[in-house]
This record gives sequence, C-alpha cells and structure tokens, in this order.
Amino acid sequence: MGAIRLLAAPIRRIARSRLFQFAAVVAIILLLDHYAYDYAALHAVADGLKNIVTATVQLCSDFFRVGILTDPVLQVALMIAYVYVVCRAAALRHSKGRRPRRQEQLSLVAHQHRARARHRCLSRLGTP
Repeated sequence: MGAIRLLAAPIRRIARSRLFQFAAVVAIILLLDHYAYDYAALHAVADGLKNIVTATVQLCSDFFRVGILTDPVLQVALMIAYVYVVCRAAALRHSKGRRPRRQEQLSLVAHQHRARARHRCLSRLGTP
C-alpha cells in the first residue's frame, strides 16, 4: 500500500494544481459541446448550462454595457466558472468520508501529545 501511495503522490500533486484543474474544466466544456448532440443526457446538461450563462449575461447587460467583444468573453468566463464550481462541489461531496490529511493528522497528534504532557505535569504536582 505504501508503494502505491508513493507512486500516486506525484499524480495527486499534479491533479491539485490550479493549471491542471483549469485544463480539465476546459476539456469538460469542449467534450460537452462536442458530444451534446449525440447523447440526450449531455444535450440536456449543455442546454441547461447555455441557458444559465445566457441568463447571467443578460443580467450583467442590465447593469453595464455588454459590447461585441465583451459578450463572448463573458460567456466563456461564466461557462468556465460554472463548470469549475460544479466540479469543486462534486469533489467536496466525494471527499467527505476521506481520511484526514497528513497535516491534520500531525496537528491531532500534537494536540494529544500536549494533553498527555499536561496530564503528567498535573499528576506530578499532586492535583487530579
């Protein structure tokens, strides 16, 4: 098990980088756009995403002028943001049952160590 963790550590490190996450979100959007008309479920997801983005751009156009260049840039940025939020929510939901990270484990061990030391110190002083 230790060897698998050792081999998987660089992969986890790369997967946690923001650049990889951005590339994965862009790939999801491109694949969703490409396969949306082949599969009914993907078509519904792509159509819903397009409706949300269009509604948000319309809402933004009520507050400021959306020009010929601003409209597609805003659409792409909002699409990336929405897909990223959905991916992060799915990752957080998936990781609820995970083991604590190494740093969390170390802080827990340090807390337990301090509690034991405090107990030993108090028992030497004769207080319960």
